[in-house]
Amino acid sequence: MKSNEIHIYPQTEGEFFRRRLKRLKKENRNRIFLISVICALEFVLILAICGICNDKQNSIDQQTYQIRQLERQLEQFNRGESE
Repeated sequence: MKSNEIHIYPQTEGEFFRRRLKRLKKENRNRIFLISVICALEFVLILAICGICNDKQNSIDQQTYQIRQLERQLEQFNRGESE
C-alpha cells in the first residue's frame, strides 16, 4: 500500500446509524438556535411596532382632548354672545 492512499474501513450498520443520529442532533441544535433567534427578532419587532402605535394613539388622544377643549371654549363664547 502506498503512503498517500486513504484506507476506509467499512462501517457496520450500527456505526452508520450512530454517526447519522449524531449529525442529525447537531443539525437540529443549529435549527433550534436559528428558530429561537428568529423568534427573538420577531418579538423585538412586535414591541417596536406596539411602541410606535402607542405613541400615535397618545398623540391622537392628546389632539382629541385639545379639540374638545376648543369646542367647550367655543360654546362658552357663543353663550356669552347670545346673552
